[in-house]
Amino acid sequence: MITELRAALIADADTLALVGNRIFPFTRMTNGKENLPALLYEIEGDELLPTFTKDTLKKSSVTMMAISLSLSVSESVYEAAAVVLDGFTGTTVVSCRLVSTDTGEIEPFDGGDDYYYTHSFTLEVWHTS
Repeated sequence: MITELRAALIADADTLALVGNRIFPFTRMTNGKENLPALLYEIEGDELLPTFTKDTLKKSSVTMMAISLSLSVSESVYEAAAVVLDGFTGTTVVSCRLVSTDTGEIEPFDGGDDYYYTHSFTLEVWHTS
C-alpha cells in the first residue's frame, strides 16, 4: 500500500519537482539539510475489516509530514501531496482520504539556528494488502 502511495506521489510532476524521491519513513530521516524538503510517512495501524468476499480488506492510518527549512516550501509540499492522495485509488488502495492536518516547527537537529517547518496530515487508507 505505501509503495503504491509513494509511486503516485513521485509520478506527480508538482510533488516530484518539490521533493524528488525524498519520501522516507520517519525512522529513515537523517538530520542532513541536503535531504530537504522531504515527505516523511508512518503507518499507524492495520485494522483487519470483515468482508463478504475472499479479499482481505484493511484500514490503515498513515501520517505524512512535509518538512523543509522554509514554511512556504513545507506548505507547498503538503498541498501537492494532498492533491494526489486525497481520493486516491489504485491496485491495492480501495480508498484514501485526508482526515486531519497540523502545522508546526521543529528545533534544529544540529543545535544550529535553522528551524524545520512541518505540515503534517493523516490519511485513512482502505487497502487489500
